[in-house]
Amino acid sequence: MPTEELEADYVIVGAGASAMSFTDVILAHSDRSVIMVDRHAQPGGHWNHAYSFVRLHQPSAFYGVDSRQLGRDVRDTDGSNAGLFELATGRQVLTYFDEVMREQFLPTGRVTFLPMSEWLPDGTAVSQLTGRWTRLKARRRVVDARYIGSEIPSLHTPKFTVDPRVPFVPINGLTSLSDSPSGYVVVGGGKTGSVLATSGSSTASGCSLTRSSSPRSLTSSRQAPRHGTPTILSRGWSRRSCCCGRILTAGRPCSVGRRPRQRRFRSFVGSSASSGSAM
Repeated sequence: MPTEELEADYVIVGAGASAMSFTDVILAHSDRSVIMVDRHAQPGGHWNHAYSFVRLHQPSAFYGVDSRQLGRDVRDTDGSNAGLFELATGRQVLTYFDEVMREQFLPTGRVTFLPMSEWLPDGTAVSQLTGRWTRLKARRRVVDARYIGSEIPSLHTPKFTVDPRVPFVPINGLTSLSDSPSGYVVVGGGKTGSVLATSGSSTASGCSLTRSSSPRSLTSSRQAPRHGTPTILSRGWSRRSCCCGRILTAGRPCSVGRRPRQRRFRSFVGSSASSGSAM
């Protein structure tokens, strides 16, 4: 049975990138209070389970919460990203979210963080360490930030059959292999699979990519500006989105027939050398 009751304007389930961004906006644009519940020991969501050599697939400045920049706006000098803006490592992303929580969110006195706690549908948080039950009450709304959570291969069994004679490991296990295989078969053609299939170590040994759809082909060189530093061209109520979630273009009505609403967003386009000052 619950032994304590906490109340806030918003109860946010999860402490990943989406939850942190939502909380950042709430704190910056209102006087509302927030309770965050997450099963991990620190904020960052799926980054807590990322493989050791993971990096962002986009420049660091494009990622994170609105009030604090990730990275230092420097360019990598070696590797496949040489000449382009830095790509944060998984450890850097985790450190970033931890600092946002400890140095920005908690000092406001409007955020309560319950780490290593499991959220139950009845509105109760259960500590994984002590078993303590806490009843959480949202004056305005419960926000489930796990809705678009990433699925981590190392945390579940595969949905296909693997021949027992074939060594099979999630990407997290590559660094612990005792023998170097003569080749690899990568299952999945998403960001992680594509990066692994084109990395130097896998291509040298021979690698084939198994996928159900076309592989991801957007490389960092097509996302990052080559000159100057990333510039925020727009912060605020600049794009319009429909009630059904579609982005509306100028002069085109919503297909559902309801009025569009404004949506806050942040975009990084171009560079300071080519676009001048930020708008």
